[in-house]
Amino acid sequence: MIDTPDEYWQEEIVGGLLDFGHDTQAELFWQLHSQEELYEEGPLEDLGLYLSRGLAILNYAAKGKRIYLHAKPFVWKPRIVLTVALSEELTEATSDDDSSSSRGIGRVISSDVADYERFYLGMAQAYYYPEDQALVLWECDVFHLTKHTEEDLGDGAFFVTLWQRFESMLRERFPATKLIVTPGWEPGYSSEEWRAFLKRQGYAPDEEHKRTFIKLLDSA
Repeated sequence: MIDTPDEYWQEEIVGGLLDFGHDTQAELFWQLHSQEELYEEGPLEDLGLYLSRGLAILNYAAKGKRIYLHAKPFVWKPRIVLTVALSEELTEATSDDDSSSSRGIGRVISSDVADYERFYLGMAQAYYYPEDQALVLWECDVFHLTKHTEEDLGDGAFFVTLWQRFESMLRERFPATKLIVTPGWEPGYSSEEWRAFLKRQGYAPDEEHKRTFIKLLDSA
């Protein structure tokens, strides 16, 4: 495989089989980049997210460290080379032209997989706060197979499956997580559609700040 990612991406991990419909499946992979960064406006305020002070599991430190995670889901796509045999076909003369002509035609005699290349499905971002054991699922964007309609957000839809795989990967990567936070809005979808989708994924609006959605996890 000659398709080499740039140095920004630090690792690749397997994400399980992904169903594309029409009896087509492919192994999902994630390209990952992570880095530690400082925040200085409270743990979530610089992201436009706010939580009730009643969530006692958060320290609400004005400054601290968090881990930023950038992910790109992809599948390996075969690069196929066709071998074609060419021959000439004689065409009949027309009434305006008594001469005959020939044209090249061909038939495929073989097809071979020359290599594989990454086919990127979307982009996702998250933040993890080790001191608070809190995770922000900031974004999960899909480049293909979506129409930005309510149909995208139904059970079994491609976007929903990718969202669930991203959340599952994050929880495996940060197993101490007790709280997941995510915006209650998403460009391209109405507020009603998006919030109904989040509720089906187990999220609920924060008691004081309804535009922020949260999911409390059982302590290990």
